[in-house]
Amino acid sequence: MKTVLSFLLAILTLPAVAQMNVVTIDAYVLDGSTQRPIEFVNINVLDRDLGTVTTADGKFRLEIIEDQVGPQDQIKLVALGYAPKTMSMERLYNLMEKNNVLYLNPYNEVISQETIKATNQGSRAKGVAGVVLAEGVPVQGATIRVKGSYKQVKTDADGKFQIDALSGDVLQVDYLTTLPKEVSAQSSMNIDLTVDGQLLEQVTLKSEKREFLSDRNIETAYGKKKFDRLGYRAAQITADEISEGALTFEQALLRLPTVGVVNPTSINLSNGRAIVIDDMVYGPDQIGPLGVNGLVDINNVYSITVIPGIVGSVRYGTLGRNGVIIIRTKTYASAQGDYKPGEKEETALVTGNNYNQSLVMLEDLPVSDYVARLRQANSFEAAKSIYNQQRSLASGSAYGIDFFVEASEYFEKWNMEYAAQVAQEILNIAPKNDKALKTLAYRLEDMGDLEGAKAAYQRLALLNPNDAQSFRDLAYIYKETGEYTKSFALYKRILANQTPGVDFSGIQGVAEAELRELLANHKDKVYYKDLPNNLLQTDYKRDMRIVFEWNDPAAEFDIQFVDPSKKYFTYKHTRFDNLEQMEDEYTKGYSIEQFEIDDSVRGNWLINVESLAGEASINPVYLKYTIYTNYGKSNQTQETGMVNLSDLNQKVTIKQLRY
Repeated sequence: MKTVLSFLLAILTLPAVAQMNVVTIDAYVLDGSTQRPIEFVNINVLDRDLGTVTTADGKFRLEIIEDQVGPQDQIKLVALGYAPKTMSMERLYNLMEKNNVLYLNPYNEVISQETIKATNQGSRAKGVAGVVLAEGVPVQGATIRVKGSYKQVKTDADGKFQIDALSGDVLQVDYLTTLPKEVSAQSSMNIDLTVDGQLLEQVTLKSEKREFLSDRNIETAYGKKKFDRLGYRAAQITADEISEGALTFEQALLRLPTVGVVNPTSINLSNGRAIVIDDMVYGPDQIGPLGVNGLVDINNVYSITVIPGIVGSVRYGTLGRNGVIIIRTKTYASAQGDYKPGEKEETALVTGNNYNQSLVMLEDLPVSDYVARLRQANSFEAAKSIYNQQRSLASGSAYGIDFFVEASEYFEKWNMEYAAQVAQEILNIAPKNDKALKTLAYRLEDMGDLEGAKAAYQRLALLNPNDAQSFRDLAYIYKETGEYTKSFALYKRILANQTPGVDFSGIQGVAEAELRELLANHKDKVYYKDLPNNLLQTDYKRDMRIVFEWNDPAAEFDIQFVDPSKKYFTYKHTRFDNLEQMEDEYTKGYSIEQFEIDDSVRGNWLINVESLAGEASINPVYLKYTIYTNYGKSNQTQETGMVNLSDLNQKVTIKQLRY
């Protein structure tokens, strides 16, 4: 863990350019009320890719190149729970001549008390320690929480944990494939979990049922296989599903249930996907101006199969890394004895995927009682008075994290700074709860407080230094705040996947897309000469990219995409439908999925969400979505939103897109 933390801090303090005529500032940032050091204060020179961060003792070192930063440039100090401070570089130099200490004032005394507590305790062992096992094997990623509080930790690779709890406290222990368990806390303990036999039985029955109901075969990179035995998502149509009115290859592809929505499959040929026609492989640069229509007659198509890049690259090397479209002609299939004119072929096309629902929009759902009360206020002062009355209930767990999220959303109409302060109350009641801190990061990012979101993600990186998502989230937020050098270094580290103790394989697709976008729009800000050529393509773009993230790896939900022709594709993040994927997320520490909408499918799209999160909680499950249009282009736009899955008791439409 120490190695990973050292790397994170090294990235945070990475200088932007080679050092020439450098002025070095060594100083401390202290709490203005307690005089205690403040960790993870962001110090940034505005409009410059230059900054650093304080360490546990409140110390920072800032190296400034005289020729690039003038006396009137502004420097800003930001830390969660504290009022930000901005001053000119000239003012900073003057202060440093007198004293090498800067002060930040807390929004309230709770922050100061937490600072004292963290400083006094340092890294000392405390509370309860133990090991979580299932059938005698250590469990990595199990959640241990003190019942009725926001204290929560996860087990490490050896199943070990340590939590701030008192002897006799009730600990709630849970893992993806086991039954939840409550135990009484002891100073040292082993906790044995029982594997959820009902879940395993359901998965087995599901598999048997599928094979019994369908013995369908699908064309793959290695010949025909039963669709239900594939270890990845794929889609196929045959001549029976191709519309008689289809004149082009692209029109035929619209019949695929996953066309338009991609992860990991896509039918956007501009994305560099390989084409395989009767076992002949064509790279993107081998397809002429007529595209696939110049290589094959649509009327002679027997089947079209789309397989993801992770599988395609195994069979076809780098040509298949972005996915593969496999086409078999009737002529070839007939010669192989697989096809006779007039016969019908079983396919992997999802039958009955015609969308005919009418759902309520997310924003039209009834509001909570406390938001309804806030809406009765006719002034900012009146609203604050109502909020202060309600806040004591939230601090006492009568309300939960969602109270601060929704109250913050409400106060945006009155005062953005106050809205951010309301959100940061989450830090007061759950300073070391990664689920709550991620909710805070989502909220601050949603309201445009990127510096606050960055501070939250940095805290999360310290809490979960071996989670792949910690690195990606920092890389992402640094890009958003204009700190391109730091962002670029982290994305490169993710793609290299050589960091001890961290496995980035689950998020490399996301990281690659975001690194390509960074290069497409900010190539002049980073040193890219050591990147492989395949990452340097100048025409990288995605017409629409949608990223979903969630604050709890155990979150269960369905995301449904409905295209303009009323065909739908559903991504299921449930233990019953996607257990293997969820286990991978648990083990490697990530909770993110990306999709792309194909540029050939234009019109009105719907994005629907259905939650399986269970009962409401004081620490709810939140789903964050970010929708990009013209991704990777100079006119790129993005929109971010949040969905409280724990409070969602019906399927809803979260977004209508005109594309």
